[in-house]
Amino acid sequence: MEAVSTSVEIGSEKPRSRVSDGSRPQLTAADVMLMEKVQTGYTYPETPAEKDATVEETILEKLDSFLELLETRMNTFENYFKSNGDSTAKTEVRDESMASLEDFYETLNSVKRSIIGPASLRIEALSKVLDDHYGSLFPSQASSSLNVKILMGLNFLDAKISQLDSLMNNENHKINLVNNEIAAIQSRRDPQSVNYNLENCIRWAQTRYLNYYELPLPWRENKYIVDGYRFNDTKTSACKSMVCLHNETINIWTHLVGFGIMLWVSVWHFPSTAVFQTNSLWDNLVFYNFLVAAMICLVSSVFWHTFASASQLTFRSNCACVDYTGITILITASIITTEHAALYYFPIIRTIFMTFSVLCGVFGLVFNWTPYFDKPESRPLRIGFYVSLAGLGVCAAICLMFYRGVVHSLIYYAPLVKSFAMYLLGVVFYGCLIPERWRSDYTIFTEAALKRQEENDVCEEMEYLNELETLVIPVESYSDPTEVFALSEHDVDKFF
Repeated sequence: MEAVSTSVEIGSEKPRSRVSDGSRPQLTAADVMLMEKVQTGYTYPETPAEKDATVEETILEKLDSFLELLETRMNTFENYFKSNGDSTAKTEVRDESMASLEDFYETLNSVKRSIIGPASLRIEALSKVLDDHYGSLFPSQASSSLNVKILMGLNFLDAKISQLDSLMNNENHKINLVNNEIAAIQSRRDPQSVNYNLENCIRWAQTRYLNYYELPLPWRENKYIVDGYRFNDTKTSACKSMVCLHNETINIWTHLVGFGIMLWVSVWHFPSTAVFQTNSLWDNLVFYNFLVAAMICLVSSVFWHTFASASQLTFRSNCACVDYTGITILITASIITTEHAALYYFPIIRTIFMTFSVLCGVFGLVFNWTPYFDKPESRPLRIGFYVSLAGLGVCAAICLMFYRGVVHSLIYYAPLVKSFAMYLLGVVFYGCLIPERWRSDYTIFTEAALKRQEENDVCEEMEYLNELETLVIPVESYSDPTEVFALSEHDVDKFF
């Protein structure tokens, strides 16, 4: 059917149904097919006795169940017609569609009034309603018997209501899908959302590096590193970026070189020393425990710095936890090594200290994988945790002072001063964001990045409006977007 371009002005009177005008509703092919289906599934009584005993009993049961469900269904239909009938600028074709639906709604109202009345008048009143609305649909066998006609009419109305329920549920499902899509689009545009700029970052990163202000919030960790960010949507592309120049290149390769040095010490250098030859098996195992922990820490850091650009947030967070795990393992192994050497001649106390340190390390490993530990605002917490864990080594030094004296302990720990200094220096650099916070070009780069982001926001706004227009108004003839979700004339003709 060709759509008529003329539309009803806003505030115009709602079209009245044919039933409310007093005219007989027009029956459709769908009504005929539905009645044929009802008639096919109906078994006519063979004898008058069966008619009296079976049909009347069935009618009473059917009337009770039909009346019980009718009130709820009427409220559902009324809400639907109210939400769809009050929309503005409907075409004449859509007015006809709504009128067809309202015909059935008025029929249900008439049925409701007829079966709510006195019991003695229910059958006659309901029969008159069925004759007025669907009299021509009943076969001759049903027309000759009042009870059969009533029962078949109730079956017909029940089937028709079920069809309308299915139709409206399908329309509601479409509305929910569109609403979910709109919510997803708005989420991608909300700067506070995890998905903010996510798809854009993946697309931009294929041709260039990103700046800090283009990243979604969970990916922003150091505002002083403004440019050079990767954003890889696959693990393969992240691995390939290891040989490229970006803001993680030095982090990746310094840890790789450190791993190579520790591997050389473990395999070639340490076994060739006199210390290795004179040590007991237990002594060498403790020292190798430290070397292996150092290599685990370095590999964990390489893993993190390589996949810090992953676009999958959960995987990226897990990579960060792998890095924290490596640091915890190294600190715990360092403490155990110093405790083993410092308390070598006090085996009971040494065992107690080493056992307690291992337990603290295990607790730290569990703590590393909690969601809060990885948050950017938890940086002070991470620093405090690692410093406290390393501080366990001081307990062994104090214990050695108690047994051997302060001077002996200081001389014994003197070779470790350089290691302690490097640990503290690393903590200061990590906590204070040194040296990137002193970049002289930070302000210039920040202004350029913000300008680029402003341009991106304008483009994103245009894309957002175009996407919403395509999603919510797929039919140009609808001037009211809510009408897209209403029942179409095709749907009405299909069921009614």
